[in-house]
Amino acid sequence: MISCNVCASAFDELPEDGNPSSCPSCGSRSLMITTDRRSELRFSSNLILLKNLDSGPDGVFIEANEGGRSCGADLRRDGSISFSIKGVPPHGEDGAVPAAERLIHRLNSCLEKGAAQWTDLKEYKGPETGIDCVASREQESLYIQVTRSLKECLWKSLHQHSAIEETQPLENVIDDLLGAIQRKREFKYSLGIENMVLVLDLADAPGHALPGVLREFRQRHEAAKRTFGFKEIWAVGPLSLIERLDL
Repeated sequence: MISCNVCASAFDELPEDGNPSSCPSCGSRSLMITTDRRSELRFSSNLILLKNLDSGPDGVFIEANEGGRSCGADLRRDGSISFSIKGVPPHGEDGAVPAAERLIHRLNSCLEKGAAQWTDLKEYKGPETGIDCVASREQESLYIQVTRSLKECLWKSLHQHSAIEETQPLENVIDDLLGAIQRKREFKYSLGIENMVLVLDLADAPGHALPGVLREFRQRHEAAKRTFGFKEIWAVGPLSLIERLDL
């Protein structure tokens, strides 16, 4: 079955070319295809898949994302995380704006009806102040710092081999998240750390964004998360894999 992620319309019939590129009701290109594991699916464009169990998503596969990479991850029964990345590693601040855009979309979707929405998201240009992006609503501004969670050595390995496949204990993945936060705590923010929203960009590390991983992170660092200092900390993965870490 095919359903629209915007208007929730459902339809079973495919277009003549077999490609459900948009919703026939509202025109949205954000569609959900529900099938069982025995079905065969073939795609010719960008693809994001989530594997769901009763407890929520425990795996994700992303093909041909914006950075020209494909990646996948799975939370295994023994608690370890298997993941793979193929393609060209990101450079510099690549991905900062898309990560901030996904967060802004999530924040706006949670606002009460009629509330002012975050708009006018811009990449910050100027001296190094720790600010990557700024969004605004009425007289309020949201200052965003974006960082990745994967260690630099993994990106170097991807550069050398064009592909990475690893399995890590859950503890290592949680340490990656904590390490990314701690590294950004050391920066001297011009507006003060208490005014900064930290975004962990997990688009290329979807295993770090799985609900089971983030739930375990919050449980293990219940006391420490109140001392991180940031206004808010968000784990921003693909699709709906977006959660606040400091609550």
